[in-house]
Amino acid sequence: MDSSQPNQRRTRIRFWVLVILFVILPGLGLVAYRVTGDRVLQRRLESIRAQGHPVTLEELNDSYTPPADVDNAADLYLEAFDYITLWDSRADANMPVGHKLRQLPRTTPLPPDLKRGIEKRLAENSENLTLLHEAAALRHCRYASELSKGLPKFLPWQRETRSAAFVLQLEAIYHADINDVDLALRSAASCMALARSADSNFINGEVFQEAIHELGIEVTAYVLNRVRCNDAQLVRISETIAHKDYRADLRRAIVAERCTGIAIFQGTVPVDAETFPWGRDGPAVTWLSPLRALGILQRDALSYSEVIKRPDWRLTSTVGPKPFSVP
Repeated sequence: MDSSQPNQRRTRIRFWVLVILFVILPGLGLVAYRVTGDRVLQRRLESIRAQGHPVTLEELNDSYTPPADVDNAADLYLEAFDYITLWDSRADANMPVGHKLRQLPRTTPLPPDLKRGIEKRLAENSENLTLLHEAAALRHCRYASELSKGLPKFLPWQRETRSAAFVLQLEAIYHADINDVDLALRSAASCMALARSADSNFINGEVFQEAIHELGIEVTAYVLNRVRCNDAQLVRISETIAHKDYRADLRRAIVAERCTGIAIFQGTVPVDAETFPWGRDGPAVTWLSPLRALGILQRDALSYSEVIKRPDWRLTSTVGPKPFSVP
């Protein structure tokens, strides 16, 4: 018997042991890691979906669709935005809006020059103010938005919304100065309705929405300190203020952000690289594809959804911190 045969046999055994240890077992482990990651992620997404929340950008877009056969306030707002005089921080520097509203005297009439300036600005926007009040009376407001393409960075009508809020503040100030309580409170309520119209299903939009709502709160406080309201008027303005639920709005925005995050991990954001580099055709896909093939991104998506789910989200608003959770 050739003495080299046992050595060859041992060599082959060692070779196959090494193949099993370093190729087959890791391969099987990788397959199991990928398959179990996919299954656990899908179970998590189905659990979220079963609670009535979207998990994909397409589902998010469908959830933002306004009810059928209802008047949409967005149509009136967009019509007003087309003609509204945009706010110029330099030209309108003397107008008492935003934080400058707090500098107005609460017990004396407006200075004549300031009052004439306000009257001029209101006359320039008289038609727009009519549209803003008509829109405020409607319950539903949904702007045309293709959320299935991903969440925008900013609202396309932010500047117009901000300008409209300032004009409504001026109108409330003017009516309070001439002691027309109903019209002053109507202007303040329309300002807060304008804030609700900016509900946009993403974090930056919700922050902007809260800022506009604070403008409504500020001018309401001014009116209440400037005029005497009867009980019915106080009840009406209290209901208007209480109508805003920051927790529900921010919860919905976080759910929308979760849809975007999951879409990024799964590589399903259908946009080009110039607008969003994490999309299907973006440069990030080149180096993310191996991670997705290995199942790492699926685990990351699962961890991301769990982080979003944390029970101690807090929002500090005018009424103090409010904890809330996301499913």
